[in-house]
Amino acid sequence: MLDHQTIIVGSEIDIINARMLVRQAARRLGMKLIDQSRISLATSSLADSVGLGTGRSSGQITINCLHNKEHDRDGIQIICQYKSEAVIELVTPALSNVRWMVDECDVRDLPDNLREISLIKWLS
Repeated sequence: MLDHQTIIVGSEIDIINARMLVRQAARRLGMKLIDQSRISLATSSLADSVGLGTGRSSGQITINCLHNKEHDRDGIQIICQYKSEAVIELVTPALSNVRWMVDECDVRDLPDNLREISLIKWLS
C-alpha cells in the first residue's frame, strides 16, 4: 500500500477518483465498511464544500497512511489544500459537513493564500 498519494483536483472526476482511492486505502488498512464510507464521504464532501473541481478554487487532495507509535494505532489522513478566489468564507460550512465523520480535524492557513484542512480517521 502506498503511504502517500496526491491527487491534483481540476474537475469533479478528480474528486470521485480521490474518494475511490481513500476507500481503497481504508480497506487495505483494515477499516470497517462504515469507517471506509465515512472517510471517503468526508473527502468528497470537503472537496465539494470548498469548491474543488468546480472552478471556484484550485487545489489538491493528499492521502497519507499514518501510524501513531505512542498509541499504537493506524489511520488515514486526508489533506485538502486549496487556494480560493472567492471572498466568501467556506471553512465553517465545510467543516460542519464532515466533522462528524472523522476523529480529528484541523485547519491551517499557509502562505500565498493557501488553506489546508486535515481530516484523520483512526482504525478502531
